[in-house]
Amino acid sequence: MHDAQLTVSPTNTWSILQTDGALVQGGYGHSSVYDPNTESVYTHGGYKAFTANKYRLTDDLYKFEINNHTW
Repeated sequence: MHDAQLTVSPTNTWSILQTDGALVQGGYGHSSVYDPNTESVYTHGGYKAFTANKYRLTDDLYKFEINNHTW
């Protein structure tokens, strides 16, 4: 296994990656952690929109594989 290479843009900007796998709905208030053994980011919980003006806590757990950009 090789070390994941994460870089910071000199302009401090975000970019949108092309990803495969699950369609992940955005939210806020979640927790995320990077696991160097699987080279993945795990995201758990937070709030999601269920209607136009109603948010609820979720118990969703997502895994994002960094090397192949797959959820």
